[in-house]
Amino acid sequence: MTSSNETVEKIYQKKTLLEQILLRPDTYIGSVETFEQYLWVYESKTKSMQYKRIKYVPGLFKIFGKSSLPTK
Repeated sequence: MTSSNETVEKIYQKKTLLEQILLRPDTYIGSVETFEQYLWVYESKTKSMQYKRIKYVPGLFKIFGKSSLPTK
C-alpha cells in the first residue's frame, strides 16, 4: 500500500522495456528464485541417468530451454 503523500507520478512511472524487464524479470521468464528439487539428470562420467537433488533457477532454465528448440 502507498502512503498518502506519494504523488501519482511517483507511483506510476514510465519505464523503457529494458528497465521493465530488469525490474520485474519474473513477468517475462518466470521465477528468478533458486529451487531445490530431485530430478533425473545425465551424469557424463558414468554415462547414466541419476536421480539427484539439484538447485536451479526456473527462469534461467526457461531461457535455455526456449533457445534449444528448433526454429522454422
